[in-house]
Amino acid sequence: TARVVFSEPILITHFMGQKSLMFRLANARFNQVVEASLNLVMVIDTQTPEGISLRQQVDLALVRSRSAIFSFSWTVRHIIDESSPLYKMTAEDMLSKQVQFIVSLQGHDETFAQDIRTRHVYFVKDIVWDRHFVDIVHRQGPIDGKSGGGQVVVDIEKISELK
Repeated sequence: TARVVFSEPILITHFMGQKSLMFRLANARFNQVVEASLNLVMVIDTQTPEGISLRQQVDLALVRSRSAIFSFSWTVRHIIDESSPLYKMTAEDMLSKQVQFIVSLQGHDETFAQDIRTRHVYFVKDIVWDRHFVDIVHRQGPIDGKSGGGQVVVDIEKISELK
């Protein structure tokens, strides 16, 4: 089974000059999941032109939906611009429309030679506005006794920490 840890909050914030929806995940096995791919779907209460109420699933475009190798962490980002279904949507709109975000991840675990799949759901209560994640990836110790570099360390305990 996949051992993927998802951040508790999902953020709506400005990042690299663009309003963005962001969350992150980490591979708790620290092995390599190759050809990892992510899908992000927003589920929202809506009404058709005929007056029929329904729960609609809307795919959200991601800045990067694939990773050749997922071994540490991955910060996922959807840009909220004029083409986004989240454009001009307020916290109150999301609450009244009972918005949910469903994340699905799939890939191939090289260690166990198996395909893996996992999913996670974010609710409106999980959205944090105008904050950023702390860095959880750093290098520790020297490479072969030389200064600099070192082993990459991911502090999964801080995956949900914000600044």
